[in-house]
Amino acid sequence: MEIFIDFGGFYESVHSQSIDWRIETDQEYYLENIDQSTNDILDLVDWKATHFNYGQAYVDMLNNKLDLELRFNGINSPKYYNFTTDKIKAYLSNENQVKLYNEYSYNKDFIEWAEPYFKARDGYIPYYESLNTLILLAMDNDKEMEVLIGTIIDWLIEYNELNDDIYELEYEVQYTKELEQW
Repeated sequence: MEIFIDFGGFYESVHSQSIDWRIETDQEYYLENIDQSTNDILDLVDWKATHFNYGQAYVDMLNNKLDLELRFNGINSPKYYNFTTDKIKAYLSNENQVKLYNEYSYNKDFIEWAEPYFKARDGYIPYYESLNTLILLAMDNDKEMEVLIGTIIDWLIEYNELNDDIYELEYEVQYTKELEQW
């Protein structure tokens, strides 16, 4: 099954700050004696490849810290960021999907965290009338199971505060040319 992981995206987030920090570190290391601004080095970043590398590393971190077996499948970036942000696409085996469903669908902490996402409020009408409705539909429908498992993983990220130490994530910033030659 393919799921979408709402890790926080790359637009004005802790993840974009982490990438910017890594770029600044590269600039200090490679370009300390060259009079160039950060904006110049930003022009050399292959953002799509860097985001891809970051997504792979993020999935590896989730697998290690949450004992999952996700397989990275790319980044889903919106055309416009006014309604949603980037999500990581990943595959999850049926075995892991059943494990997550059984372990967390009726977990008190998960339910308490997720229920507000299923309540209507000004400017927001939820697609499912309740979390319980989604859980029941997920038993017989793959699409609803994808949504539920994605929601569980989103909660696990927040519950385990996995974005708090994101600067320790191991990934490579891709550049359009070698920095040593710049």
